[in-house]
Amino acid sequence: MNHGWYDEMWNPMTGADRSEIRSEIRNHCNRFSGDVRLNLSFADSYEEEEPGYYVLNSPVQSPNSDKHFLIAPFGVAPTFHEYRLETPKSKYITGRTLYVNPYAETFDMPVSWIDRVMQVIYTQRQHNYVLISGDFHEMKEYFESRPAFLLCENLWLGFRVTERTASFLPWLQIKEEKSHFFIDIDEATNETVSMLETYVNAPGSMAHQMEWILVGVKEDDASKNLLMRIAEIADRLSIPVFFDTEGADLPRVLPKAFMRHTLSDKKKAMLWANCARCKAEKAKSMMYRIGWTKGRGCGMTKLGFLCEECFAEYQKHFPFF
Repeated sequence: MNHGWYDEMWNPMTGADRSEIRSEIRNHCNRFSGDVRLNLSFADSYEEEEPGYYVLNSPVQSPNSDKHFLIAPFGVAPTFHEYRLETPKSKYITGRTLYVNPYAETFDMPVSWIDRVMQVIYTQRQHNYVLISGDFHEMKEYFESRPAFLLCENLWLGFRVTERTASFLPWLQIKEEKSHFFIDIDEATNETVSMLETYVNAPGSMAHQMEWILVGVKEDDASKNLLMRIAEIADRLSIPVFFDTEGADLPRVLPKAFMRHTLSDKKKAMLWANCARCKAEKAKSMMYRIGWTKGRGCGMTKLGFLCEECFAEYQKHFPFF
């Protein structure tokens, strides 16, 4: 389900490598797994990299549909969907904001899997990629062990704030480089909001590098005052805040970068072309299409495109135009 702050989910990994699995991941993976025992019988579609770790080479089709594929065919078991690595390049013709691995604990997964996902993020720069983790130690260790260029301008790293993780806020330090940092508040209690206020007021804290606050908390009589305090914090920091709450009269403001819709190579090939004479690359709508037809009702055979200046030169040879 799209909550309004992202365009699409992208799940190259599903599941979690831990005994305590976040309820959201557990519920979604189990809901969209189908019959795990049956799926494990399709031995040709996956490899077991090591016991309990699966690499899927092709999607597993739902037995109840000839059109739909299972999101997490092995339930909460750590799964790398290799075939989904092509999705950002092949599926979307304009830049999107992609929520990465909502059904997985990304930084608990094998490093080789994370590397391949990060390589796609780095090469397919037309999209914004949003990664949220509740374990900043794992996230920090991963990026400190990797080249700085992976922290590119289209990567948004979020820290998930809950009752349990709020106590880590004062020590939160994540390598950023060109990437963006934000927090995702999953639980609004007196404890979490008070820790957030302390974090923001502490001199030298990373709070002043935050560029966005995402709040996934339902509004009720008990939480209304707490949510207003979060809105005031965002206002004090002059950053956008998005309350993922239906029907609430609260801000739903996205970072300006999320409004960007860069053309993908596929879309650009459809809408842009090179001038046949000077080779300049321009939008087809701004150029003259050159071609020929024969007979009535025939479609034109397209020879190419000419920019304004080159068409003026071309006309000199055909004064009757």
